[in-house]
Amino acid sequence: SRTTEIGIRKRFGHAKISANAFYTETKNMIDWATSQTAPTVYTTTPTNVKSAEIKGLELQADLILGEWDTAVRVTLLDAIDVSRQQQLDRRPKQTVNLLLNRSYDKQNAGIEVLYNGSHLDANGTIERGGYTLTNLVYGYQYSKTFLVQARLENIFDKDYVITSSSFAGDYATLGRTAYLTLTYYP
Repeated sequence: SRTTEIGIRKRFGHAKISANAFYTETKNMIDWATSQTAPTVYTTTPTNVKSAEIKGLELQADLILGEWDTAVRVTLLDAIDVSRQQQLDRRPKQTVNLLLNRSYDKQNAGIEVLYNGSHLDANGTIERGGYTLTNLVYGYQYSKTFLVQARLENIFDKDYVITSSSFAGDYATLGRTAYLTLTYYP
């Protein structure tokens, strides 16, 4: 493969912005192809993508507003199997991440909104719709050596397919999920 990338970064007071554009040409890329080999049997095997082009733009903005840290990250992607003139499987055309976090005393709390656009799957035969997930985070620095963190992911219990499916059905993804972690720094 051959990649070309150009980017720019700039700081404006409490704001940082960056933009990166990239272009990748790939020859003989290995991907996965699924085929039906019997009435109820499906086989997934490596396959060769003779030529692929991946073009993209990544934009990022970080801003500090008083005690609030905000970040926006956007990726626009055009990943094409040149020989078939079709979007490559499992590569969403758009992803957007919005992050908002507030730190105070020994605590921090925030919200994350993650959007993945639509993408193709199953050798281009299925189009998966996009989805948006919302997560809540909280952390408490109990001491210099102990950090307690809580996360509630997919707070709206969104049913979605993250990357792919099989002919027998969609791969399971987590619904609303809670995490509690204790980190020790020696």
